[in-house]
Amino acid sequence: MNRLQKREEQAELLANGDMTEENPLVEAQDFPNRFETLSFFFAEGDGVEIVRDLDNEEADPIVSYFHDSGKIELTQGSLFEWAMERWEEQ
Repeated sequence: MNRLQKREEQAELLANGDMTEENPLVEAQDFPNRFETLSFFFAEGDGVEIVRDLDNEEADPIVSYFHDSGKIELTQGSLFEWAMERWEEQ
């Protein structure tokens, strides 16, 4: 079983109130955020999300367009450029 499968099973047990072992997420509350996120929403509920990994300062922020059906990573275009300008202004 890979780690993601294990976490999926733990999340399901937590959601159903069936967790018999100690909650694995409680410890995470004591740690600082690893990601910095900035989100902008359009009136219809879709939007743009910018995420920077604070543990990897050399990496550029990841810009994504999100909507009801999922997320699309943006690397170019007007929406990407607009989002990066907002990021740099913060």
